[in-house]
Amino acid sequence: MSQVWHNSDSLFHKTLIVQDGNVYLGSASEERAGSLDSLLSSGTKPMLLLGDEAIQFKKMNIIQIHSNVDGTDIDFKYKSEGSTKKATMGFEEEEERDQALDAIENSLGLKRSREDWSRLRSVRGPVIAMIIFGVITYVLRLAAQDLVDNPDPEITGRRKMIKRIFVAVLDFFGPTGVTVIGAILIGLSVLVLFNRLKTPLSFIVLKK
Repeated sequence: MSQVWHNSDSLFHKTLIVQDGNVYLGSASEERAGSLDSLLSSGTKPMLLLGDEAIQFKKMNIIQIHSNVDGTDIDFKYKSEGSTKKATMGFEEEEERDQALDAIENSLGLKRSREDWSRLRSVRGPVIAMIIFGVITYVLRLAAQDLVDNPDPEITGRRKMIKRIFVAVLDFFGPTGVTVIGAILIGLSVLVLFNRLKTPLSFIVLKK
């Protein structure tokens, strides 16, 4: 028996297949997406349907599978060719995510738990993002102001085309535009920070 989930709008992998004690992750083409069930029933191997980046998970190579309680993504952490790798599948709704987690848990024989993060740990990400956005905004604003003071900078060295594009973008936005964009990004980080303070992160975790 095969269970299939496909989300063409996922920013990550788009297709998840659970079949015969294995879990397969990849991105089936849109032409095949509507006929995955029939193709699997006819004996087509899942790895042949999921594109060049297809991944097969077995219990032995899974390190951890987790999902934000309030989210719609499932994150896979696994071993492959001697190294640790990560992959993600995005679902349209929490209900679909929950069904997929149940299928993965039962198919691979994993144990489920819940991991509740502290407020301090939950806000670490947005705090780091605020610092990064602040530094980048400051540096780019200085560069944009230099362009205002020196409209025709001399471009030297390698990758002149990329440098010209970068200069053109900075010139287009100017110091004010760069500052506004940076302020918006920092503001979004602050919003996430307050949400994390209000409701710390919690994850559903599947392990061996």
